[in-house]
Amino acid sequence: SDAQDSLWNVYWQNEELKKEIHRDVVRCYPEMEWFQAAQVQDLMLRVLYVYAKHSPLGYRQGMHELLAPIVLILH
Repeated sequence: SDAQDSLWNVYWQNEELKKEIHRDVVRCYPEMEWFQAAQVQDLMLRVLYVYAKHSPLGYRQGMHELLAPIVLILH
């Protein structure tokens, strides 16, 4: 259905959001091998996705660069 509130429409919007976040996460600090690990990238993707879904701000390019040092320090 093309309705804004249809479950399929919401699903595809969520998938687009995940793709956008993933593109940024993959490019995060390419000179640091730790950030290239799949587990780290998956963690960052999930954190940013949940934040984007629950924040009125949503996701903005560059948020991955703010999250990266926090994840590194907490690790």
